[in-house]
Order: sequence, then C-alpha cells, then structure tokens
Amino acid sequence: PLILIPGIGGSELKVTEDTFWSKEAGHGSTFTRAYSKDEKVWVNEGEAAKPGEDDYFDILRMQSDGITPEANLELTGELFSGAYQETINFFIENGYELNATLFIFPYDWRKDISLTAPLLNQKIEEIKTQTGSDKVDIVAHSMGGLVARNYISDVERAGNVRKLFSLGVPHLGSVDLLKGLIYGDCLTVRDTGPICIGISPSESMDVLQNMVGGYQLSPTSKYSYFYTGENNLYPFAFRDDRDIDNNAVTGLLDYAGIKSLLDNLGHNTSLFTPSESFHELDNNLNDTNGVQVYIISGSGVPTLGQIIEKYTVDFGGIKIPKKDELMINGDGTVPLFSASLEDITRNLTLKGNS
Repeated sequence: PLILIPGIGGSELKVTEDTFWSKEAGHGSTFTRAYSKDEKVWVNEGEAAKPGEDDYFDILRMQSDGITPEANLELTGELFSGAYQETINFFIENGYELNATLFIFPYDWRKDISLTAPLLNQKIEEIKTQTGSDKVDIVAHSMGGLVARNYISDVERAGNVRKLFSLGVPHLGSVDLLKGLIYGDCLTVRDTGPICIGISPSESMDVLQNMVGGYQLSPTSKYSYFYTGENNLYPFAFRDDRDIDNNAVTGLLDYAGIKSLLDNLGHNTSLFTPSESFHELDNNLNDTNGVQVYIISGSGVPTLGQIIEKYTVDFGGIKIPKKDELMINGDGTVPLFSASLEDITRNLTLKGNS
C-alpha cells in the first residue's frame, strides 16, 4: 500500500462550527464575516480569486504561541484538488485503487510538523490492518517530506515503512518561505504574472506570522552546509545592504543574523524554538533507519536563493530603497541542495544511503 503525503497547503480545512469572525485584519481595518459549519475555507478558490486583501482567510491564523488556532477548524479529509488530483489520477491509472492500495494523509500544515508523527502512525496501523501488509510505501511532496523524515527518524516507526520517495522536499529550508514571512507571496496554483490572481501577499504574510510550519520551512542552520555565502552559486539567504532593521549590521546575514533581523522587525521569533527542536533531525539525515529512501529533486529552474535589500540611485542622485532577488538552481521553490542533500562538485553530502 502507498500513502501520499502532500506539501504545505495541500490538505483542506473547514470550519468546525458556525463561527462569527470579527477581528483586526492586519492592515488597519476589521474584517467581519459569518462562516457556516463545514464551510471549506482552505482552499476556497472562489474567495481566493476575488481582488483585494483576501481577509476571508484570516480565520486560518494561529495565536502567537503557534499552537492555538484563532478559530476552530478541522481537516475535511481531502487534499486540495488543484494541486494533487492529477497525482492521485496518475497512481490510479497505474493500477492503484484509492482507499484500498492508495491512501492520502491530510494534516494541519499550520502546526508544528512534530505533531504529525502519532497521527501518521495511527494511519499506517489502520492501513496495515486493512490490507494485511507489514509495511507501507510513502510518496511525500515538499513539506510532506519533512513529515515523513520525522516519522522514520524513530527506529520503531521506521519499521513500518519499506520505501520513501521524497519529491522536492526543502529538507534544509527554502528562501521562498523566508520571503513569505517577511514580505508575503502570491499563493496561486499557476503563474499569473505581475498581477496576483490568488491569495494576496499581504494575506499570506498575515497567516504565516504565527505558523510554526512556516518557520520550519525557512532556511535552517544546516542550510549553510551547502549555501556557504562564498559566491552567487551558494549564497546566504539574505543580504541587508541598507540595514532595514537599523541594528548597524549590513551585508550578508547568516542564520543567526536572519533570526536577529526578524526579531528586530517584530516577527514572532519565539517560533524558532520549536522549529530548531524539529530540525535536530537534520543532524541524522544520513541515517534512514533501514527505510529505502529515494530523493527526487528539481534542477534547472531559476529559484530564489537570496533576498537583497539595497539602495538604487535615481537621476537626481537620490538613494531609493530597492528589494532585489538573486536566483539560483532549483525547482522554482526549493534550492537544489536543500532538496538533494548532495553537491557532488564539492563532495558534500548529507543524504547517507538515500
């Protein structure tokens, strides 16, 4: 039997009960709306397509502890079809049967990934009982790969898994998520150019602020094992030439420097604590505890590798703040070595026998 574990935002969420929402929206106004019991909030594509601030999705927010939701939401039990239906169809067309030999594992991607281990274990035990199989195979995409790697980091749990295929997993984080935390990013299933036809950057930033998962997908301390800052092929994730946090530190920022930057900018840096606790597994990525792990990583697509805050000078000699981006090799979201855990040109590897 095969389990498909989706990435961030891949699991649908609905309102648990009739909910009247009236809270500050994060941009100087209050958003008020009545949500009906079982209303699918994520992803409500009709609401996402509407122009404006997309405050409809404020109900996804977590409180500052990163643990407590601001509203009662629960999983629908389905994956977001705009991202995963074609994948499910692919496996069905190749002989799998949904809920018989092919299973999905939705999870609340807003929360600490560590919390998924007992839930995934329960799912696997149910599948083993249903199918009579001693083990399962797992296909995990993006954040789902961290869910799976965390699961098999325990020797006993790893005994339930025969093979794990990871697809574009930001094992060591993605600069794209750091960008989302600081500036927000347009969330859409397809490229819509300069106009965001999807969830607006301001709303994605609003939701990400208290999401432990967002911090767990940002570049980790181990990210610099590959991205050493030595040149533009292996850049640090952030370069603050104009000192946007006014701490008298400019230039390239390492992991500690980025933490300090976010703290000075007023972000919820307390969430680095559960993130760093989770990423202790980065120290043992070479040990797959007997599971056959296959790493599939994308290459050849320009991918955000560094955010640059600098000044540009206009014709009058006036310095104008400008945000720039340095693109590196990857799959469009995850830098190559964060996904592959190996750079053969420099003889660097964390992948062990994967």
